[in-house]
Amino acid sequence: MNLRRPAAATTLVLALALGATATPLASWTRTAHAQDGEEEPPQNAAAQKAQALTEKGVKALQAEKFDEGIAEFKKILALLEGSKGQMPEEMERSFRYLAEYNMACGYSLKKEKKDALDWFEKSVMDGFVDWAHIDSDTDLDFVRSDARFKEIIEKGRENIKKHAKERIPLLLAKDALFPYQLSFRPLKSDKKILGSELLGKVVLVDIFADVEGKGGAAETPDLVAIHKDYKDKGVEVTGLVAFAGGEGEEAKDAAAKVVERLSLPYPVGIANRTQLERARVTADRLIPMTLVLDKQGKLRARLVGADRNGDTMRALVDTLLAEKSDAKPMPEGDKNKGDGEKKSEDKKSEDKKPEDKKPEDKKQKDPAKKDDPI
Repeated sequence: MNLRRPAAATTLVLALALGATATPLASWTRTAHAQDGEEEPPQNAAAQKAQALTEKGVKALQAEKFDEGIAEFKKILALLEGSKGQMPEEMERSFRYLAEYNMACGYSLKKEKKDALDWFEKSVMDGFVDWAHIDSDTDLDFVRSDARFKEIIEKGRENIKKHAKERIPLLLAKDALFPYQLSFRPLKSDKKILGSELLGKVVLVDIFADVEGKGGAAETPDLVAIHKDYKDKGVEVTGLVAFAGGEGEEAKDAAAKVVERLSLPYPVGIANRTQLERARVTADRLIPMTLVLDKQGKLRARLVGADRNGDTMRALVDTLLAEKSDAKPMPEGDKNKGDGEKKSEDKKSEDKKPEDKKPEDKKQKDPAKKDDPI
């Protein structure tokens, strides 16, 4: 069966990558970039209960106890209605559309077409847009040939396209969300990917998890297509994959297999604790996540959930490409300087007359000289 669960396994990978010892759903409530002395939020009781109901529902459907499984998923919807605001919005949304989707699978397996299609439509319109999974899910074979099934797919795609442009002002910050330094070493490469060398380009950084060799997401083909369509138009696509094993040799070998299995044509590195903290992965900003950097290297958007779709990403890319920018990539020889302005500052210093030069303040450290931990 191809039943879907909320990404508890993914959050377990996240928790381990961050050095957490929490249970999977407790990791949803952890703050990756919490300040020293800041208390962790309490475990989310509503989310814990929804997760438990999900597992019961999935097991029931797998045991072909369809009515029992459907009843568990209906309990999830009732729980969500009665616990508004008690869990991050994206988590609540995920529980909702996955419960609806699994109910559609249950009714399809029961060969009850109307109910199956009704719940399938609800799941799609509420945000379940994993087209690759839907296309291969045998649980829906009973309704797949129905004209309404195809209409729902088309309606869902059109809904994404319609709202993609509408959401751009909401998703795209006018300035940097926070300081972000893009820096990682791609697999099987000695040359780092540095944001300073990509100035003048729009950059997408896709952060995802690999769970039991099933890394990647529905949006992976969209990112591959964007790479193909925009690589000569000033857009760079990169990826970071997180593993429960951290960043050791086993993780690197597993990551290489992910890249090969998904046929990723763009550079991919390991999303270790430092990388996750740089992206400020938090309770309501979970992986998979796509970071969007403008031509000046500023982090302007972080996409999670249903916003991580091809249409929205393309709309954001087009918007940022249209923005004017004088930013230029830092010369290759200056990649260890740390920023694009260092060289010009040094040049100005050399041009000054000896008497104009000020004594160097030996106490002042140049943060750009600090070795990058990644």
